[in-house]
Amino acid sequence: MKHTNFNKLLYTPVEGNLYKGWESIGRQIKERQEKAENDPFIVVMETYQGVYHDEIISRIKQMGPDQFIDTREILLPEDVLVRKTFPDVTNDRIFGYMTRFSYKDLVDWQKVARVRQNIRYGKGLILVYGYAASLVEEDPNLLIYADMARWEIQRRQRLHEVDNIGVCNREEDPVRQYKRGFFLDWRICDKQKKQLFDKADFWLDTNQKDSPKMIPAALMRKGLEKTVQTPFRVVPFFDPGPWGEQWMKDKFDLGDQPNYAWCFDCVPEENSLLLKVENELVEIPFINLVFIKQRNS
Repeated sequence: MKHTNFNKLLYTPVEGNLYKGWESIGRQIKERQEKAENDPFIVVMETYQGVYHDEIISRIKQMGPDQFIDTREILLPEDVLVRKTFPDVTNDRIFGYMTRFSYKDLVDWQKVARVRQNIRYGKGLILVYGYAASLVEEDPNLLIYADMARWEIQRRQRLHEVDNIGVCNREEDPVRQYKRGFFLDWRICDKQKKQLFDKADFWLDTNQKDSPKMIPAALMRKGLEKTVQTPFRVVPFFDPGPWGEQWMKDKFDLGDQPNYAWCFDCVPEENSLLLKVENELVEIPFINLVFIKQRNS
């Protein structure tokens, strides 16, 4: 394989703090709790679709919360949710409609009321985790956003590792999973995310399994602002296909796939940006920059 001068990992360096690994993240949460001296101390971790829920839940439960709330339990029953969202998802394998739903349309409000009551009278460390967590508890002591890049979500779908929101469908055709994400899940997640850029305390990169990286949300915004001050490129994504050949594999020093047919570069919804913090690369969906700039325009 020939040496390539094509840089696949362009990044923006930014000065600030980074917490890598669940132990480091857990310590930071505990330190915040001790300094705040609030009782209860409420932590909300809002997640994008496609995160490894089992991994994250098992790790954050090691902090020993006095109360843990998995918000998947307050969503509408799967059969109800599927019927409600069918007009947008349709039964076509490819085509659908951009949803107008938000999380407010997907939760069981009686369950939300009970959870809020439990939080109100709770003590100690309370963790509210998952989809719509920031809707269930709107005024936490600490808010963390667990983010995902779209291409990593698709990779996990192809491996049948993740479900769409509110359904158990990881064994489904990945094309249909992607379609449900595109027309429904990602629109709903993005509506909620847009409200949290200024409210969040920390932004969590969950793209690498069991290797999370957390930075202050203000540092993410600072890094994105620094990025647009100069010409920049996103992280390209390469994908195989039936007509793929060896040219990109050879020219761009790519990996183990038998061929490459696609190169996605500068697609805001699909690609990512990299920030370099404390010598670690933090992956941020490019669409975050678009949302922030839309808001500020």
